[in-house]
Amino acid sequence: MAEQPPIPACVRRGLILLGMSYVPGIIDLVRNQLPPTPGMPTWFGPVVAVVTLFIGGLIAAFIFLGHNWARWLFAILVLLAIPAMAAAAHQLASQFEQHPTRSMVMVVQTIMQVAAAIMFFLPAANTWFREIKALRRSA
Repeated sequence: MAEQPPIPACVRRGLILLGMSYVPGIIDLVRNQLPPTPGMPTWFGPVVAVVTLFIGGLIAAFIFLGHNWARWLFAILVLLAIPAMAAAAHQLASQFEQHPTRSMVMVVQTIMQVAAAIMFFLPAANTWFREIKALRRSA
């Protein structure tokens, strides 16, 4: 089998941004400081956080391995999250008054994930994903 082409800088930077966007969630999970979910049992928040981080980690790993479907799945999830955040803007505004740091972290996480999604579709990234796909077909 031919050697895999080197991962382009834009994909590497996108993966770094993606990983960095998960750090606050990991810290909250480890410190057991997840925001409470009204009307749900106490285990609900940590379970959702673990599942979300696990799925995000899997998507990042598959992007790192050059799986085109993973970058598309990530881009779709990011695109779906943007209107959801816009719809919840009134909640975000009231939360900003109560928890300004947590709210700003959430906004920064979203910006990082949008930037990562863009980086995964830059021309160098497109070429790399095509090359990886061609290598897999020839193997």
